[in-house]
Amino acid sequence: METIASKGPSSINQVRAEIETLANASVFYSGFFIQLTNRSTHKKVETISIKEIVKDSSNLYCPAKKENRENSTQKNIAKLPILSHEKQILEAITQNSVTIIVAETGSGKTTQLPQIIYKHLLSNRNLSNSRYNKPLIVCTQPRRIAAINVATTVSNNLGFELGREVGYSVRFDDKTSWPTRIKFATDAYLVREAMTDPYFSVYDYIIIDEAHERSVSSDLLLSLLKITMVKKPTLKIIITSATLDIKAFIDFFPKANILNIPGRTFPVDVTHYPFTPKDFIAAAVQELFNIHLNQTYNVDQPSDILVFLTGIDDIFTFNYLVYQNFRSFENSSTKISPLILVPVISFLSKEDQSHIFKQFKFRKCVVATNIAETSITVVGIKYVVDCGYVKTMKYNSKLRVNSLCLEPSAKSTSKQRAGRAGRMGHGYCQRLFTQEDFLLMQDAAKPKILCTNIESIILILLNLNIKNIFEHAMINRPDDDNLARALYNLYFIGLLSSKGELTMCGRFASKFPVLPEHARFILEGVKLGVAEDVIVIVSTLQVGDLFHTYNIEKEVLADIRLKFSVDSNDLLTLLNIYNQWKRANYSKAFAEKSCLNHKLLVQIRHINEQLTKICNKLKLDLNLSDQLANDTVKKHNLIKKAACCAFLNNVSKSIGINKYCILSTSINACINPNSVMHLSQYNPEYLIFVNIIVTHNEYINNVSEIDPSWVKEYDPVLYNVSVL
Repeated sequence: METIASKGPSSINQVRAEIETLANASVFYSGFFIQLTNRSTHKKVETISIKEIVKDSSNLYCPAKKENRENSTQKNIAKLPILSHEKQILEAITQNSVTIIVAETGSGKTTQLPQIIYKHLLSNRNLSNSRYNKPLIVCTQPRRIAAINVATTVSNNLGFELGREVGYSVRFDDKTSWPTRIKFATDAYLVREAMTDPYFSVYDYIIIDEAHERSVSSDLLLSLLKITMVKKPTLKIIITSATLDIKAFIDFFPKANILNIPGRTFPVDVTHYPFTPKDFIAAAVQELFNIHLNQTYNVDQPSDILVFLTGIDDIFTFNYLVYQNFRSFENSSTKISPLILVPVISFLSKEDQSHIFKQFKFRKCVVATNIAETSITVVGIKYVVDCGYVKTMKYNSKLRVNSLCLEPSAKSTSKQRAGRAGRMGHGYCQRLFTQEDFLLMQDAAKPKILCTNIESIILILLNLNIKNIFEHAMINRPDDDNLARALYNLYFIGLLSSKGELTMCGRFASKFPVLPEHARFILEGVKLGVAEDVIVIVSTLQVGDLFHTYNIEKEVLADIRLKFSVDSNDLLTLLNIYNQWKRANYSKAFAEKSCLNHKLLVQIRHINEQLTKICNKLKLDLNLSDQLANDTVKKHNLIKKAACCAFLNNVSKSIGINKYCILSTSINACINPNSVMHLSQYNPEYLIFVNIIVTHNEYINNVSEIDPSWVKEYDPVLYNVSVL
């Protein structure tokens, strides 16, 4: 499978150009209904956008009656295996500081465990150590969509309005209030809370759900909780997962109580392919049609399909190939029922992601990345198709490069995916790889803390007065070389002193929920008097490409990008896009006319407000001087200078058209083809970039021209005259 992963599925490149020229290409991104309609002389494929389906609820959307939905929900909850072990769970939690619960996918641990604790404590009324005679429980999730979805489910189960007794907190979005007693949050959000409340004083119970994913934030959170246990012995820590490396967690929490909850709601039959196909996208399409043609759909007993792929390009290609396969039935006597395809991608809005939870009159096929592996129950899923691969971002600390890698998934991942089929009834999982390949997979994915940029982690730990980073206890600690490089990089941009201690700038930077370089950008913007504009730019850097890249020719899109260009500078262009949208009164019509993603712009506006609040809380001066307000050229130069300070590690020198050598690492890289600097064919001698990603080439993104004198000003030793 490693050899296949190194080449990737060939179907992506084969259909990419064709997709971009189709008039209805947007449906392959947002989801669609597809059917064969009978014309007078022939059959014809018809597609309808998923958004139009939801608007026309009387046609295809099939909402269940409220009483039937509630009765069905209660019946399904009553069957959850975890409820039959309620007494055992409560005894373990009461008698131990740390409890590790290993329960199969579909057992109900995510939704029911917080409710079990909450109801037990309320019924006993023995809560002398809790505020207001009520418990406060927080349950972490690795992804924001999971935190929001589970909070919604639990609030509905308990009959509460979301945001009151049950709420959620994720980055830049908090839906809690004074009455909240059960909170779902991303693990990263809880780590941020530790910076102002290191002993988690507001919580009685902390549940770390889906711990097997070993996200950077969950590993960091567990390391902080180990310290907190000593200072706050009444705190109860519960670690849960369907698949878990028990030894690693027992070694870290040697006194933890291990609780195995057997069984899942329904069985899942797993089958493997007789061979591992070279193109898993094409194989997934074939498997979809095998199921759809041979298994009758009954709206009263849904048998929907969940297909796991690795990214947006896969989903685009998969949806297009499904469309093409439907067209092959136009001249065939074979009957094929309508089908609804719904994508699940992390950067889609909550509204777009909510379509996966809706019930339709025809079979639904959910096409997802690993975002759907955990904590999301899609009603009606009976069949799962597992491609057997994942895309992971790996960071090389020596070269400071991110590489997006396609690789075989781990056994734990495959088990999680299969478990999605056994939630509402007997399920079936088709793996698109052989049994032999499954046995060769790693038992669990490599902890993300060992293959990611850890500079943000170091800032947080230092802010918590953990002075010796090299001896801080973690389940898997990054090696000393990676820690040393991260410390040096933070020192290089002025966030650490030569003694490895936080500078005043570093202490401020640690308060921002963004990368250290982005925080440094804001702080230098404050110093130079251009903070307001820099905050807007940093806000745009937290989301993806602002432009819709589908349903439009490359040349046309390039012209649109260039219309927003300012000084052939990507950062100033991002600022200009936002300001033009703002001047248009945040108009959706303006965004659509300019091929901009309006939902991302709204998200940027919200992030901008949150970052501005943090600056105000830190009492940073965001006012723009009258002199700069009337001198756009000078203001833009100061923004570029602030970027030079923040991304000093990324100073690069031209070695050819659109090619640059990164001075700190001697890596040669190309400017991203979507950059306005690339599109305008401008080739400055020196520039900085925000990040670099390695795919089949090295690409630097969000580039900005700089004056070499700024480099000498910020670091005269490293970037001396002979280098520049």
